[in-house]
Amino acid sequence: MIEADRASLKPDDIVAFILPGNHPVSGKVAWLRDSCAGIVFEKPLHDAIVKHIGFRPRAEPHEVFKDQFGRTSPSLTPNSKGPDA
Repeated sequence: MIEADRASLKPDDIVAFILPGNHPVSGKVAWLRDSCAGIVFEKPLHDAIVKHIGFRPRAEPHEVFKDQFGRTSPSLTPNSKGPDA
């Protein structure tokens, strides 16, 4: 995603710019919203470059456990009514 004047970009426009560390990249505008544009890069960016420019994956609010079939396991939090109730 980049920030730019909305009037200056349209979907499918080709963009080119230099990332920090003198890394030239180019791609196509995929979407626009307010002053932001989503870019589909010609070549995938290396993970180190993505992290360097500030991308941080969203953290899970809590650890999610899955069984051997990929199903989310039930919460281990005790019920207000226990099994003996």
